[in-house]
Amino acid sequence: MNAAVNLPHNEEIADPLERIALLLAEQDADRYRVRAYRQAADTVRRHPDSIARIAAEEGIEALVRLPGIGRSIGGAIRELVATGRIALLERLEGQVSPEDLFCTVSGIGEELAHNIHEQLGIESLEELELAAHDGRLETVPGFGPRRVAGVRDALAGILSRSSRRRARQRHWDEHHQRASGHERPDVAALLDADAEYRRRAAAGALRRIA
Repeated sequence: MNAAVNLPHNEEIADPLERIALLLAEQDADRYRVRAYRQAADTVRRHPDSIARIAAEEGIEALVRLPGIGRSIGGAIRELVATGRIALLERLEGQVSPEDLFCTVSGIGEELAHNIHEQLGIESLEELELAAHDGRLETVPGFGPRRVAGVRDALAGILSRSSRRRARQRHWDEHHQRASGHERPDVAALLDADAEYRRRAAAGALRRIA
């Protein structure tokens, strides 16, 4: 499989950088640091070439030559491309309160975030997405069908990108497992191989040894 197929698109790199900026702002971080991540996200989103390819093939020195990308952010981009995750983003998400975390979702302000946490007792974006789908979110004061639909759309974007990061991490792990010579086929692969063998045997398509 061509490795380039699994590289994240520019939008998939820009979005986590913007999310880092949002979370830093929620924690009253230095405004220049917040601005740096926002500018880097804009640079990545507007760049005509694949930022992931540049990171993978040309390295951090090529990244820092781009407008608004310093070594720290360049390192975060390389980490995302190589592993499918940014440790800083995960750490920031774990440090903010549930209410502050909910405020980073489009359509949710401080009062609504407080109502969600107070009434539903949920603490993560995954739990919030479930509540938006199973009807519980509509029972929270301030949430009607249109607002809930907007929250569902916003969360779908955020969490689907997280899923793609996890999928790329699995691909990365599988690649290293193959490289180390310890790959073990799963049950489904064995059953597929057995079915193919039986089909070809019945059709007389296998070589015979005299």
